[in-house]
Amino acid sequence: MKYCNCGCGNKIIFKSHHKYYGIPDYIYGHYSNTKKFKADSSARLKGRPSWNKGFNKYLYFNPIQYCLCGCGQKIEIKYHHGSRGIPKYKNGHYMVGKHLSESTKNKIRIANSKTKPRKFKKSSYPNINLNDIYFCKCGCNKSIKLKKYHKYYGIPNYILGHSAKGKTHTDKTKQLLRELRSKQKLPVKATKIELKLRKILKINKIIFISNKSIYFKDERFLTQPDIFIEPNICIYADGDYWHRLQGRVEKDERINKLLKKYGYIVIRFWEKEIHTNIDSCFAKIKNILNSV
Repeated sequence: MKYCNCGCGNKIIFKSHHKYYGIPDYIYGHYSNTKKFKADSSARLKGRPSWNKGFNKYLYFNPIQYCLCGCGQKIEIKYHHGSRGIPKYKNGHYMVGKHLSESTKNKIRIANSKTKPRKFKKSSYPNINLNDIYFCKCGCNKSIKLKKYHKYYGIPNYILGHSAKGKTHTDKTKQLLRELRSKQKLPVKATKIELKLRKILKINKIIFISNKSIYFKDERFLTQPDIFIEPNICIYADGDYWHRLQGRVEKDERINKLLKKYGYIVIRFWEKEIHTNIDSCFAKIKNILNSV
């Protein structure tokens, strides 16, 4: 029976490898318990990297090695070679000047013969000649590039994307597309100023709908207020840059006119106004809610 020399009073558990390497004086990790470093030396060394950080003995003493295939090229030493060792050959040079034996070749032939051969689909259009020239039927006069799979699936009438050229949707289809678009919520991700307005409304327990679609069927126009409070309050959070562009200003004015025409109340806040004085923005919304 032997005890740890650090003074902890714990017994050292004997293991089979101790027969070859001897019994240790300390339990694993207890050796440093007997060592006490001076406070001034620890403070002096604080923040400094270890003297041997990044040092690798294997790479340090074997900096240059040449490929053994005889090409005379140096092997580039990389960091992971320190743990795995430097390779003797450059990548792909191991088999230079070597040939497989007949027994190895026979083994490879037997292994390949056991694999099932690939079954090709019979051609549905055997009369197609891939060297012939076919033109797109949209009227662009561009030739269609023929490929092998066209023998199985046939030659397309149009180049990809040209089938809709010169075609228009019927009024019924257009109306259906507008209705489907009105059910979508875009944009998917809210901006920072929108999130700020939503947060202050939630704190004050005001119920709202974000990005509600309002579709004017007679005008064929769709808008989505950033925040909608029932019954008829539409709130927009406008970015200082994008909503000051000429085309965007005209569109915003048209939206305001249409909403007011159909009995909606429109409130617009600039980005700077929301960031600097969110309380005044909320006070404005609250006053309108009280008056409705």
